[in-house]
Amino acid sequence: MRRRNSLKTKALLVSIRCGTKPHPRLSTFDLRPSTSYSGHPFALITRITPCYLLALPKAFQSNCEWTNRLGPEHVINNRALEPHFEETSLKVYSVIALALAAVATFAQVDPAKTVLTINGENVNGAEYYRRMEFLPDVGRVLEGGHVAVYPPGFLTIVQLINEHLVLQLAKQKGLIPTDQEIDNTLSETEAADPNFKSSWINSGRTEPELRDQVRFQLIQFKLTTEGITVSDQEVADFYHSSSIPGLTTVPRSVKMSLIAVRDDTGMKKVDSDLAAGKSFSAVAHDESADATSANGGELGTVAIDNLPKEVANAVDHTHQGEVTGWVSVPVGTSSDGTTPLMVHVKYSIESKEAEKHFDFNDALKSRLRRYLMLNKGKIKNDVEVELSALRKTSKIAITSPEFAKMYEQFMKEFFRESVTTSGGSGS
Repeated sequence: MRRRNSLKTKALLVSIRCGTKPHPRLSTFDLRPSTSYSGHPFALITRITPCYLLALPKAFQSNCEWTNRLGPEHVINNRALEPHFEETSLKVYSVIALALAAVATFAQVDPAKTVLTINGENVNGAEYYRRMEFLPDVGRVLEGGHVAVYPPGFLTIVQLINEHLVLQLAKQKGLIPTDQEIDNTLSETEAADPNFKSSWINSGRTEPELRDQVRFQLIQFKLTTEGITVSDQEVADFYHSSSIPGLTTVPRSVKMSLIAVRDDTGMKKVDSDLAAGKSFSAVAHDESADATSANGGELGTVAIDNLPKEVANAVDHTHQGEVTGWVSVPVGTSSDGTTPLMVHVKYSIESKEAEKHFDFNDALKSRLRRYLMLNKGKIKNDVEVELSALRKTSKIAITSPEFAKMYEQFMKEFFRESVTTSGGSGS
């Protein structure tokens, strides 16, 4: 039996979908739709870190995605608080969110309590906390793809400072959400996803923590949209005049399978087998280098406009029930960075769905109203400037002298803000 190509696909489809170059450390590729990936080895850590955008300078905002998507898109999605999302991404994020929640569960363990055991040797909470605080090679992706590498303990301090400043600004403005507003948001979220609350609880977090999270997201929305109103007519006009996939429309999509090979020999073998009458799925199983080969190349249904241009073009020019020609897709470069690495892909188009508008019901009207309020608010209200001013006048005391100095340097280097902190003798 021919030895199966070992080139599985964990970075390729990230590349295919996002047009990004996989990091050289990733030796595999994946043609299945995935969440965006910046190409940096720290990106998967930093991009799933809760990023409270209103508290962060713009350099942070473009790269933050809050994974715990627990409610209405305007509240829970912290990527510019936009309501755009994809079902595929949500499924991936939900897995990551559970992993983060598991970390939160450990964080509640007593320092003397055993966190894990390896071959009979116990690791207690104190060791776990300390190791996590200074875990090396962790950072945050900033605007332009630059990475700020800092210990997790320090990044957590930055996060806590930002959160508290947001809360304090909201209190000054009288914008703290009421319990009824939180209840309404939770009810709306539960109507859209009946399992969201049980998933949160089962991950180790509490219902009060869930309410706190929703409260904070509502605060961000209120700060951004302070003084903003949107009429029913504006909502209706926007719906009828706009075509925004994921917001006003279900994006056009294709259900397809694929075969991926690395060279001309592979392409000739695939073409020969298909010409001889062998089914596409059988050839994919035997010849494809992609991870989908185990399922006969089945890729599932994907949004066409999320595919790379060359793939989308091939799909657009191929009828349902037909197979595309070969599409060459870049998957990175050679180890020395000089030679582009390509994979050659052929797709079997099973079905296509045209773009269509969502029903103009009350839920969508509410969603569009919030979207329009946010767009107006980002023009009218410069919350970032207000937070920067508050930060400069705030008395911030970080007990760790090392972290205190690091915070001053961090704000000056990346955000051009001069802040003064006091450092104590604590660790």
